[in-house]
Amino acid sequence: VTVQNSNPTLPTVTIIANPSSIIQGNSSILSWSSANADSCVASGGWSGTKSLSGSQVVTPFQTTGYTIVCSNSAGQAQQSTTVTVTTQPQQQLPPTASIVANPSSIVQGNTSILTWTSSNADFCTASGGWSGSKSLSGSQLVQPNQTTIYTIICTNNAGQAQQSATIFVSPQQQSLTPTVTIIAN
Repeated sequence: VTVQNSNPTLPTVTIIANPSSIIQGNSSILSWSSANADSCVASGGWSGTKSLSGSQVVTPFQTTGYTIVCSNSAGQAQQSTTVTVTTQPQQQLPPTASIVANPSSIVQGNTSILTWTSSNADFCTASGGWSGSKSLSGSQLVQPNQTTIYTIICTNNAGQAQQSATIFVSPQQQSLTPTVTIIAN
């Protein structure tokens, strides 16, 4: 006598993605298992007949859902998981900095204008003949009493850039006592 179960148990299935979030170009492992199932089929980001339990490496280009449907004579069970894909974060470019003094040579007591610019920087600081926090670009009037080096240092997470400008200072020329000659002939 063959006894058949007139009320077979419905199948169950679970699926997970590990990791569930990846950077574009990386991979995730799909793992699934079922109970009371006769067969499993994949859909969504994958396809085809699958074993009743197993794992598979996937490398989706974009956020993708993966579904598995497991069946028996009583019915079917379906579960899905999603692998979220983010783009590769762009690496921050290193900063650049430049500084010029105009004029670069002065007579003591005169002034020069420092002008600086930067790119990709988060902040800039001054050293040498000046100091303190500076804007990412700007200009400043200076009046050094002697030859002086002015340095600008601009920084971000990728590093720092440093540039210097020198102002050459000449002493004031002493006024000479005037002389005069006169002759009668």
